[in-house]
Amino acid sequence: VVALFFGIVTASRPGLIVVPVVAAVVYIAALALGPVVLNNATLVVPAFDIALARELLAAYLLFLVADTVVYAVKKVVLGVID
Repeated sequence: VVALFFGIVTASRPGLIVVPVVAAVVYIAALALGPVVLNNATLVVPAFDIALARELLAAYLLFLVADTVVYAVKKVVLGVID
């Protein structure tokens, strides 16, 4: 859902580099806030260590690929419609 949303709002090719960074941060924030919202748990901020850095990098790469695919499909569909 996050990749689809950010792929749709990507407006230009330079955005394909910046938008996945924002999507990865939103994804990590959602992972931290999920238990707080759903289970009324206390907020635990993840420690910035190598595991979190790897997860951010993996999320960035995943969103980079997903956003690029959604952006390309969007451009093809809009090109056919116009």
